[in-house]
Amino acid sequence: LNRHYWGNGFATEASSRALVDWLFSMPSIWKVWATCDTENLASVRVLEKVGLEREGFLRRWAVRPNISSEPRNAFIYSKAR
Repeated sequence: LNRHYWGNGFATEASSRALVDWLFSMPSIWKVWATCDTENLASVRVLEKVGLEREGFLRRWAVRPNISSEPRNAFIYSKAR
């Protein structure tokens, strides 16, 4: 992408949508899922834009070393056939 468009999430969204479409092109894949930190609103938006729906809330799910040494809450998103 042109440098002018960096930081707008275009590449992330395009690659994520392509990945979801590719996964569902395989007959053996029934569900695609992902998690993201509850405070990472940019990731929430990307997951929703590519068609995943929030399924739930995972309390103290994962340690994210760049944020904290304690497990953090996460949302779980998915799309099923």
